[in-house]
Amino acid sequence: MSKQSIPPTVRAGIHKVFNEKCFYCNEPINYSELEIDHVIPESLLSDDKKKEKALRKYALESDFEILSYKNLVASCGDCNNKKRDLLLHTGFVAIALAVIESKLPKLKEYLTSKKKDKTLASLLKSMATSLENGAFTQEELIASLSNIFEFPNSHPSLVNSLKPVEESPVEFQERDDELDIVWIQHAVDKRGMNKIPSEDVLNALYSGITFRADRHHCAKERYFVETESGLRVVFEIRKNKVVIVTCYYVHKDYLAKYQKYEKIKSPINKLS
Repeated sequence: MSKQSIPPTVRAGIHKVFNEKCFYCNEPINYSELEIDHVIPESLLSDDKKKEKALRKYALESDFEILSYKNLVASCGDCNNKKRDLLLHTGFVAIALAVIESKLPKLKEYLTSKKKDKTLASLLKSMATSLENGAFTQEELIASLSNIFEFPNSHPSLVNSLKPVEESPVEFQERDDELDIVWIQHAVDKRGMNKIPSEDVLNALYSGITFRADRHHCAKERYFVETESGLRVVFEIRKNKVVIVTCYYVHKDYLAKYQKYEKIKSPINKLS
């Protein structure tokens, strides 16, 4: 039995692409009885000389990855126990590896599909939790989702602009006219916690009074805007993108304290 830790999704994918049958005896296997076998034995990894000799025997490159998907097959317990660490006939191994190679696209497609399903499930769970906690109303959620689904179709030329920013984790990105606006996860969390409509944040970027914030240890240039209602939006400019760092309300009684910051013309105007 393999010592390699195989994720459940990968196990299920291999089970599926091998038609839920043992590769060696072609008998059906229930998922609960499935074993994943390495055609070229995993045990060779503990002996470099034997590994090198085996790879030469099978006419494989020296960097062939024994633990990769291209060496894994579905097996029943009986066949796996009989095979164990045996080095199978050269012709059989060549055929086996060719069969595996032919199934890799379907395995990749399966894993990608499951990853999307998992992401969607996590998103729906997060939405449900946010609704229960009162981060937004059901009506706001429906309106936001409607905008999301309508957006690509109504602005087809902008679809390619929806790419993540490398410098920070991104929850979602939107584009207004010719301006890329990115929200990092913290900003999304703060917006939900403070029940701030995303439209108010975007409007603040254009209509609020812009200040240059103190230099921050993780950002060369950080700015914030404030509106008459006390909404503060902190953002950075990265590669012609506006990255929203956080947003929150400042009590009106304290707005005067921030006059020490330097008022500037919004850098956003230079990007749009």
